[in-house]
Amino acid sequence: MSIIANHKIRNQIQIWIAGDDDAFRAIFDYFRPRLLATSIRVLKNSEDAEELVMNVLLKLWQLRDKANDIEQFEDYVFGIMRQQIAGLMRKRVLQTQSLDTMPIEFFGSTSQPEISHKEIMELYHAALDKMPQQRKKIFLMSREEAMSNAQIAEKMGLSIHTVNNHIKASLKGLKKEFNDNPEIVGYVLAFSPSVLMVI
Repeated sequence: MSIIANHKIRNQIQIWIAGDDDAFRAIFDYFRPRLLATSIRVLKNSEDAEELVMNVLLKLWQLRDKANDIEQFEDYVFGIMRQQIAGLMRKRVLQTQSLDTMPIEFFGSTSQPEISHKEIMELYHAALDKMPQQRKKIFLMSREEAMSNAQIAEKMGLSIHTVNNHIKASLKGLKKEFNDNPEIVGYVLAFSPSVLMVI
C-alpha cells in the first residue's frame, strides 16, 4: 500500500471513530480483500472464508467505541481474524471428535503421542497455578476472555507496558515449564479462545 493510501485509510479510521458511519465503507473496502486472501489461504474454502471475513468486519464495527485505544489498528484487525479462524477450526475438530480423547499426534506431535487433550490441560492448569496471582489473572484475561492488552490495562489499573511484560513472562514460563515437550505450548495456545493474540 502506498504512503498516500496509508494516510487516507488512517484518516478514514479517525473519521469513523469520531462517529461518521459512512467512513466505515472505506475501511471495509480496504481490509476485506486482504482478510479474504489470508482467510482463503488458511481455510481452503471460499464460502467459509467469506463468512469469516464478514464476521471480522462486523466485530470491528461493534468495537468502534474502543478503537481509540488501539495503537496498531491493522494488527488489531488481523488479530480479530486469527481469533475467528481459531474458533472455526476448533469447531471443526469438535464436530468430528472429542478433544478429551484426541491424541496430541493429531496436531503434529510424535514425541508423546499418548498424551491426550485432557492430560495436557491438566498440565497447563498446573503450570498456571505456579504463576504469581496477578500474572495468572492477566494471562487468563488475555487468553480466555479475549481481552486486548489495552482493555486489561484499564481494568487492572496498569500500564499497557506492564500488561505486555506480564503476558510475555507468562508465555516464557509456560515454554520453560514444558521445555521437554514444546509442542504442548503450541497445542494449548492454539485451543485457547484468543489464539495467537500475543504470540
